[in-house]
Amino acid sequence: MTAEMRAASEGLGVYTDLNPKLMTGICMVSARRLSDRVTTMQDAHLVARRLQQRGWKLGLVGPYTIVLTSGDWHATLAVSDIPDQYWVPELAPYRGVFVAVATGKCGRR
Repeated sequence: MTAEMRAASEGLGVYTDLNPKLMTGICMVSARRLSDRVTTMQDAHLVARRLQQRGWKLGLVGPYTIVLTSGDWHATLAVSDIPDQYWVPELAPYRGVFVAVATGKCGRR
């Protein structure tokens, strides 16, 4: 699942897999891409189209998020700018962020 989200968001910025920060046993994929430009819903729609080409079904489309499903998995895609008041050294060169979170049933590992 992580590889699928990574591939679908290719070209939107620097990829960070947030899964190592999750508790063990949680059936969730979480990732972000930091961009040197402000990300927009056009970017989220691009990722949604790429996921649809991989079999995901489009669900709710809101002003700031897109929800998709694939079997027992549900994904939420979101974009945002990074306002100056949230500046921290880690985010210094970046102006936008794309976030993908998917949850579903875990298989045996």
